[in-house]
Amino acid sequence: MTTKKPTAEEGVINDVRRTLVQAKLCREVWWTINGEHRQRLDIVRALNFYVNFFGVIGPAAWVAYITNLSSLFDANPKSIALRRVPGIEDEPGYPALWEKGRVLFRYRSKVIAHRDEKLVNRNFAAESKLTPDSLKWILDTSCQYFDAAASRLNLAPVPPLSCESDFLLLVDDINRRFPRPKSTNAVTGLPDLNRPG
Repeated sequence: MTTKKPTAEEGVINDVRRTLVQAKLCREVWWTINGEHRQRLDIVRALNFYVNFFGVIGPAAWVAYITNLSSLFDANPKSIALRRVPGIEDEPGYPALWEKGRVLFRYRSKVIAHRDEKLVNRNFAAESKLTPDSLKWILDTSCQYFDAAASRLNLAPVPPLSCESDFLLLVDDINRRFPRPKSTNAVTGLPDLNRPG
């Protein structure tokens, strides 16, 4: 049995889909570690047991999130980018998405990929009006437009994958391994040294 080799266009579309999945999963890890999660106290408590490890995972997830998402807004005609998905540019809000994605691409270029020395003492993210919410909007809107275009092409959408439950199981495993002391600080979950145990 022979498998049909994807066309160049299908290869580009599959790559864009994979890139969106990676961006979603990396954002989810980064946000679960750094954001306002409903299990924040449990997460912080677990992370405090492995500070060095999670101190690397959080920033790595951020860099992977930004790198993956911003790559979809590369203006080079030879690059695999969101605009290469047939029909995606017909979405009503696409020009606004592309414009915001290009801002993100410049941020990635100056702060992550090439580390512009002129920006060492500046907050380029704030200057660029990039916030966690605006980045999530870029990601969610990109997925929405991709799914609409994929539907018209009879291709698979971005799958609804998540790693949050796996991460929360890991947090739970860590917290079970290290039982809570009798008295803990309500903010950090660590022993409260001001109260007898």
